[in-house]
Amino acid sequence: LRDYELAFPLGGRSRGSVPLFSMDPATLEVPLRASVMDAVVHALLRLIMGTKEAACYSFHSFRIGLACALLAAGYSHADIQAHCRWKTDASIQIYARQNAEMFGARVLAASRRTVSSTVVANFLRQGVDIDGDATVVALDGIAGLNLGQ
Repeated sequence: LRDYELAFPLGGRSRGSVPLFSMDPATLEVPLRASVMDAVVHALLRLIMGTKEAACYSFHSFRIGLACALLAAGYSHADIQAHCRWKTDASIQIYARQNAEMFGARVLAASRRTVSSTVVANFLRQGVDIDGDATVVALDGIAGLNLGQ
C-alpha cells in the first residue's frame, strides 16, 4: 500500500474523493470494484487452500478480520472505521467482533470481582420489602452507609 501511494501520490483533499485502488492507477478514474477484488482474492485463496475452503471467504472477510484485529489491539472505533474505510460507526458494531480470547479474559476478570449490587426487580420477585426498616438496617450493615441513623 505504501509503494502504491508513493507511485501514485495524491495531494490535499483529493484522497477523500479518489478511490483507494483503481483499475487505471495512471488516471485514477476507474475504481477497483469489490467484484474484481473478490475474484482476485478467490483466485489466490483457491491456489493456497483449495476450492472448498476458499469458498468460505471473500474480500469482505479480510475487512472484518482487520476490524477484529484492530479491536483486539485496543484501537478506537474511529481508528477502526478509518482503517476499514467504513462511512459510519454502524459497521463497527456489526463487524468488529471480540475474539474468543478477549471475551474469555473479560468473563474471567468479571468472575474474580465481588459483586454486591443487585437489581431492585429481583428483590420484588423474592418478596423483599425494600422500604422496610429491616431492609435499611441490612443494607446499612452490608454497605456501611449508616442509612438507619
